[in-house]
Amino acid sequence: MVGAIALRHSQRSPFSSRAVGAEALNELRRAAQTEGAWLAVVHRRDDQLALTVLLARADREETDNAAYREELASWLRTDPAPDGIPVQVLPPRATAATTPRPPHPASRTGASANRAGPSCSPAALEG
Repeated sequence: MVGAIALRHSQRSPFSSRAVGAEALNELRRAAQTEGAWLAVVHRRDDQLALTVLLARADREETDNAAYREELASWLRTDPAPDGIPVQVLPPRATAATTPRPPHPASRTGASANRAGPSCSPAALEG
């Protein structure tokens, strides 16, 4: 498993246009619950937009937090290391900044992060 760490990367785009089946979603929900979390699939466009606004707000709040930026910067690695984020894998926007900010889809939607979004719960996001 240690050898796989160097090969790991994030893929945030869809792998397929097929919907995830109910059995797979139930398995993912059970796995999340085992970890003390929950999984909600956001189907409705209004809910997707509300979630986008909330994610943009969270991104802004974290970015404005000096301690958070310091922690992110502490994970940057310019030389091979067993942990951390190699600076070579960061997008140009992040490497140009004084501290890294992973790109977030919500930051590219044009949605206003200043307007209040609804409070969210797993039930509210189920469609």
